[in-house]
Amino acid sequence: MNRIIIYSVTILASFLFCWREADAQVQGKTVCLTVTDGFSAPLYGVYVVDTRCRLLVTATDEEGQCEVLLKGLLVGDTLEFPCLVFYVKRVAVDSLHDGMVIELLEK
Repeated sequence: MNRIIIYSVTILASFLFCWREADAQVQGKTVCLTVTDGFSAPLYGVYVVDTRCRLLVTATDEEGQCEVLLKGLLVGDTLEFPCLVFYVKRVAVDSLHDGMVIELLEK
């Protein structure tokens, strides 16, 4: 009986350690994104919003580019890209990668 309890605690501790390490690796990265319209034209002034806490993360520059620091964001979080006359695009934090292009569709 004691072996089963020790084995179970060891497995649980290993799982929690691995989960925490994966979470930390995502948080330390910075990714450069480009936001465009349906014709691949860059969109200026698109906000990037963390949907969990409804805070502004960053906004795009005149070339449609922005850098998103993933520190403080969790693996399950989602970012929103709202812009006038375009549908809001939602992207999972764990699917973001450097050089990614986010295309917004016109309403």
